[in-house]
Amino acid sequence: MPIKGVPIGTCATAYDHPDLQETIILCFTQSLYFGNQMEHSLINPNQLRDFGIRVDSTPKQYDPNSNHVILITEEDVTIPLQLHGCISYFPTRLPTPQELQDCRYVELTSEKEWSPYSDRFTEQERPFANRVIAVTSTTERRHEIDAPALAQRLSISHHVAKYTLSSTSQLAIRHLNAPLRARVRTRQSSLRYHRLNTLLYSDTLFSNTKSTKGNTCAQLFVTDTQYVDIKGMKTKGEAGDKLNEFITTTGIPEGGLVTDGAKEELYGRW
Repeated sequence: MPIKGVPIGTCATAYDHPDLQETIILCFTQSLYFGNQMEHSLINPNQLRDFGIRVDSTPKQYDPNSNHVILITEEDVTIPLQLHGCISYFPTRLPTPQELQDCRYVELTSEKEWSPYSDRFTEQERPFANRVIAVTSTTERRHEIDAPALAQRLSISHHVAKYTLSSTSQLAIRHLNAPLRARVRTRQSSLRYHRLNTLLYSDTLFSNTKSTKGNTCAQLFVTDTQYVDIKGMKTKGEAGDKLNEFITTTGIPEGGLVTDGAKEELYGRW
């Protein structure tokens, strides 16, 4: 017998995340509140999707590319789905008053009025109805990928994918014909050293007094982030060696190298 007069409200349920070891309060606005009339909570996958939540509800046995998760990218939370028979679900429970006060809240639906039979869904779907998917190829060696695509391919959150891209450089490419079975060392020696996201200034300093190590001058290295390194030299001809030492021990300045154009900073080993 159908249930009538079901109120619409904001409902909360507690989810004990198995990986984060954290209890999260999941908030559903514009949802049907059945109270104690139902043992389980019901969610509309498209209502979550309309709020920007990724719901991958297809079990992996039917789609190997499926992650079978609910992905909340803004909160960096992934909820793995399980199966009860053929029904996808995740376990939740009634939150305690203390949990409602202390735990993190994560919203899964919008506060805007939810109208599941609105014509806007049909209008928004229409441009995709006759879409043709084709195979394409490129001869460019450098590959561009954005955070959403990386998140989908690696089954990670949008936040982690964005951070990964910001921390990853593609300074050179090496192609292999055989299957990759072991770690491959780069052939470009410059890629073995740290990269410094800064501008480097260098100049040669001279002294009238010889040091206890026999140094009469030094090569000064300064970055625009206030990092200073001074390397002693017996002659100014060692400037190139000190630059190489700086690069191998500290890193390569990606912002460039600025000198006053002295001979020791233009020729020789420099």
